[in-house]
Amino acid sequence: MESAMELARESFLKDEVPVGAVVVKENIIIGRGRNTVIADNDVSSHAEINALRSASKELNNFRVNIMKNINNDKKFTNKNVCY
Repeated sequence: MESAMELARESFLKDEVPVGAVVVKENIIIGRGRNTVIADNDVSSHAEINALRSASKELNNFRVNIMKNINNDKKFTNKNVCY
């Protein structure tokens, strides 16, 4: 959660909505993301999506199956997920 909060602070300093997210697999952060909607001029550049994109690149696989083992693999954000 500390990593997600740090990413949220980075978003705030860049005049974005202060949201950060990390994807954790087997207790290792495999993806990080922060809101970049304004900078990217892209409605899909939410922290959660950017964290999943980062995890996909880290795994070199577009199938980021973090739900396979729900007890060990998680996504953390500093607020509720956007809908």
